[in-house]
Amino acid sequence: MPPQVEAPLVAIRTSRRGREPGPERTVHGRIPDLEAQAEEVVARFPAAAERRLLGWLERWTERVRQRSVLHDDDERAIGCTAPNRRAQARAAIGRGPCYGATMVVDGGSIRVGLLGATGLVGQRIIRFLEPHRTLRVVRVGASGRSVGRPYLKAAQWSLPGDPPADVEDWTVVACEPEAFEDCDVVLSGLDATTGLDVEGRFAAAGHVVVSNSSAYRMAPDVPLVVPEVNGSHVRLVENRPPGRGCIITNPNCSVTGLALALAPLHRAFGVRQVVVSTLQAISGAGVEGPRALHLTDNVIPFIAGEEDKIETELGKILGVVVDGTVEAAPIAVSAHCHRVPTIDGHLEAVSVGLGMRVAAADAIAALRGFRGEVADLALPSAPVPPIVVREEDDRPQPRYDRDAGGGMAVTVGRVRSCPVLDLRLELLSHNTIRGAAGAAVLNAELLAARGVIGPRGRR
Repeated sequence: MPPQVEAPLVAIRTSRRGREPGPERTVHGRIPDLEAQAEEVVARFPAAAERRLLGWLERWTERVRQRSVLHDDDERAIGCTAPNRRAQARAAIGRGPCYGATMVVDGGSIRVGLLGATGLVGQRIIRFLEPHRTLRVVRVGASGRSVGRPYLKAAQWSLPGDPPADVEDWTVVACEPEAFEDCDVVLSGLDATTGLDVEGRFAAAGHVVVSNSSAYRMAPDVPLVVPEVNGSHVRLVENRPPGRGCIITNPNCSVTGLALALAPLHRAFGVRQVVVSTLQAISGAGVEGPRALHLTDNVIPFIAGEEDKIETELGKILGVVVDGTVEAAPIAVSAHCHRVPTIDGHLEAVSVGLGMRVAAADAIAALRGFRGEVADLALPSAPVPPIVVREEDDRPQPRYDRDAGGGMAVTVGRVRSCPVLDLRLELLSHNTIRGAAGAAVLNAELLAARGVIGPRGRR
């Protein structure tokens, strides 16, 4: 059944200091204005929407206190008015996931188990799912030293603001399949070494696993999915025998943004060669990554395993399903990866060889016109549009563009001809949202929309 929505629409437009006011309901970065206008907005909507809206506004207010103003002028959708108006509402807003939207599925909400829940990706997933009305976390698992402990004592909360109130009641369990029997889908934030064993055992026990790790990405019968680019690849697991589990994987955090940006160019003109240099944020290394001391006045020109992932995963994502496996697109990729002293947001400088000579204006038109394979499904976490094109000479920048589309959109800029290949561009994506937590949630939404998972048990 196609997903629907059932909450009223609240569009809140943020504004940078000094800009002219927008529409009547514009909410500015100054806290008194925010609180006054929030009370007026909340009064207009039923109680069902009020709690989630107030929670979002509370976190937003804390962000304003920390930064003085928001560096993000996106409009946010906190719900939608009616199923037949969702498309128009999302199109009018223009950016950002509809975090408060509901995917209507038979039997109620979808029960989510979370592996690696105490790590940075696990925390991002918990924060990302806090306002979600369909996917609900019911079980959190972590390593043996955390088992049996209250979640907040086991996890070192590393995100801005307080953790969601619900986590106070959670107890960490072992990452064993039997502990997650009541879950409809399991999202994994485990590292590749641990994931190879644990995720494999969960799938063997009949669980549907959505993995952030690289352990199974290149397995021939495992979908490596960016929904807007190759959502149709999930058909690899749709017709499995009853009771049999499966694994669906997210790409590497740098590959996600690269695949999204190149997909419309590949469809329109044919991508043949890619040379990419990444400038990757500290958060991409997780809580055990390099400290500020290592990156002060410094750039590290090596990230273990990263270049190989970019060079192999891109072709699989842009490939086609043939006889039950993915036939990779024949694209030659050369990657250079660097760790830089930004907190969030991976910036990538890309040169592209195409199957024909293409004017920059035509490439920009293809990027702007891209809506992706899942546009008709109206998945709650899917940004509209998935690609934001900037025309300024100095954009995208991590500080200003990483939160485009609620952190789920990819920002592309400086599209121009290349004297060596055919085209050059810069792209930016939020590595821990679009490249990790948000990617897992969006893939779970895709599985629900296509009937792979549901609230009546694993299928």
